[in-house]
Amino acid sequence: MLGVVRAEDYEAPDAPQPTLADLDALLANVREAGLPVEKTVTGAVRELPQGVELSAYRIVQEALSNTLRHAPGASARVEIGYVLGGLGLRVVNTPPAGRRAARVRPLGRGPRADRHAGTRDDARRRDDRRPDPRRRVRGVGVPAGQTAHRGR
Repeated sequence: MLGVVRAEDYEAPDAPQPTLADLDALLANVREAGLPVEKTVTGAVRELPQGVELSAYRIVQEALSNTLRHAPGASARVEIGYVLGGLGLRVVNTPPAGRRAARVRPLGRGPRADRHAGTRDDARRRDDRRPDPRRRVRGVGVPAGQTAHRGR
């Protein structure tokens, strides 16, 4: 079946995967789409294992995409903290225009954060399962001594 879809001499392009160094371009695209977003970086910026860089980029990308989709009129803030032996990542958005924030309840771990022994905290209303208008996603990766994840 794949032979029908792909010619024998086809070679897939070797495009590099995005990293945190590519985040400014992503934020520029998000701003052009209408979401005001600011970025704060603390700590000594350094290169991290490829899997952590990609996961952090994708976590931010997904959080901002969800904000654009589900919180029209909101603004967002991306906080990146290079900490001893790891990376702190926090993405927060304001409530959508015309809505006020509710109390939040933290939830477990997301698959991207899990891959690197991190955590994810989605803001949810205490009284139900619907997302809080103020959404917070936090990912933490690469505990001290861990090397780049290879595989899948």
